[in-house]
Amino acid sequence: MLSIRWFEIFLFNVGAIELIKFFKTRVVNLFFALLVGLILSSCNSSEKLALQDSTSTGPFDARQMITLRVSNPSALSYYAAARFLEQATFGYTASDVALVQQIGISAWIDQQTSLPASQIDWSSICCYQSNSPTAGSPAVWAFPPNAVLDLAIAGKDQLRLRTSFSLSMFIPASGHPPSQSAYFNFLQTYGLAKYGEFLRALTLNPTMGGFLNLNQNKNPGSCSNCSFNENYPRELLQLFTMGTKLLNQDGSVQLDSNGKPIQTYSQDDVSNMARLLSGWGYDNLNKDQSSIDAPAFESPMVSNNPNAHDTTAKTLLSTNISAGGTASQDLDQVVKIIMAHPNVAPFVSLRLIQNFVTSAPSPGYISRVASVFSSTQGDMKQVVKAVLLDPEARAGDVPSNSNNSTGKVREPFLFTTQVWRALGCTKAPASPTDPTYRLVASYEQPLAGVSVFGYYESSYQPVGGSRFAPESKLDNSMMFSEMSAILSYYSNSPNFIALLQAAGCSNVMPLLNSYSNSDAYLTMMNQLFFKQAMPSVIQNGALGLMQTYYRAGVGNDPIFALKVASLLLSTPSFGVMK
Repeated sequence: MLSIRWFEIFLFNVGAIELIKFFKTRVVNLFFALLVGLILSSCNSSEKLALQDSTSTGPFDARQMITLRVSNPSALSYYAAARFLEQATFGYTASDVALVQQIGISAWIDQQTSLPASQIDWSSICCYQSNSPTAGSPAVWAFPPNAVLDLAIAGKDQLRLRTSFSLSMFIPASGHPPSQSAYFNFLQTYGLAKYGEFLRALTLNPTMGGFLNLNQNKNPGSCSNCSFNENYPRELLQLFTMGTKLLNQDGSVQLDSNGKPIQTYSQDDVSNMARLLSGWGYDNLNKDQSSIDAPAFESPMVSNNPNAHDTTAKTLLSTNISAGGTASQDLDQVVKIIMAHPNVAPFVSLRLIQNFVTSAPSPGYISRVASVFSSTQGDMKQVVKAVLLDPEARAGDVPSNSNNSTGKVREPFLFTTQVWRALGCTKAPASPTDPTYRLVASYEQPLAGVSVFGYYESSYQPVGGSRFAPESKLDNSMMFSEMSAILSYYSNSPNFIALLQAAGCSNVMPLLNSYSNSDAYLTMMNQLFFKQAMPSVIQNGALGLMQTYYRAGVGNDPIFALKVASLLLSTPSFGVMK
């Protein structure tokens, strides 16, 4: 369903445009004619490409380097282990595949969730002030997304990091650089806790407090210009926990006798929640206010002024709450009432499934995960495990499974991280022209969602589509251009090899050295990026392109090794996680 053969061919030709521009002074006419002919002719063959036995030998044999020798391997194939890791991490690596094959998926998940949470060290921007000369500098504002990117590439707690990223996609909170960094640390700390604990901590998180104005939600009369603010209460209900329509456990919408959706909450619920959550403010007691214009971002908000909290009786989602409660007691009531609502389990389960595994899960998949959510009181470790172990998630572990329709578009950030992790990088390579710019896929920088809805809504369907595909909302020509040029972008710099080596990309030189041998090069590309299952049409097209280069006398040029790699990564075979 997600892999369309003609579209593969189309994108392969589109991706060649950048190569043509680069190569036009040499063999452009011959190149384009042969490329189109070779790719189109390969469409008539359904056979797996048998890579040629080239008599030319490069200085490096990629097959020897990437052959896995796993002691006591499980029944998992390389493809199945790599596919699982694409879902559970920011990209599979050969060593991760070997570990999953050795200990199994379930044990790998348990091992990951027991690791300590990695954190962003934002001490270098600790003294950010909005009126300081450095506040608006590119380096300061680039710090949070670059820090998250580096953690995604090299962090050991990959499953926790991927969970934090997933939560940030539907529970976004933005601010200036220190608050962004601290918010990601918060997600790392609470993302795998029970969901009720997470919600309580989220409500008191200072970054969220500033983003949705809960820090300004004060009992009228307790201070000058104080008033109730409904921003956070509304988004807590609408976007973070239950949505606007009553759901069945399988995520389907419940209808009234007139066939219309039943509303989940009312405006009165939003207003009453604002009163229940009033009185919280930043904890600045331990910070030097002369050196920072922000709250103590790593500390929860506090209720220091009893008069700022509304202590009257309230009703929330048909539950009466007695008068006289403190701010902390009323917050506990809010969390308890929300977690008891039947919508929370399917609502959260759908978003996690979409972020980890597939854009359009079946009702049964949602129901099974929601059941685990309900039975464990939202224990995120168990919920995430259920998402990844579900039969629907694992149905595609055999590449020939024609019944598998599970999958999702590889959104820009996941595209970027898979590339750098596969190349063995320990951080994102710096731009050849701007050291602060390291996100080639800039259309989805972490911690920078365009609105309270993040980068996309879970119910988004492409025009003319009949299924959910939220990540597709990011699709446009500029994004495709950035992603398809992710490696050739670096080849435009005379010292691009040094840039990649400075980022610890240990597989770059083996890949470049293998380029003179098409067999070794395509074998390595297949293993690093295509889970050993590169379609024959793509292999044949790449082989024809490389043979054209060889005849032009550039068979040992490392620039062309990166450009061919970029072309391969521009195809849906890599761009769709299925």
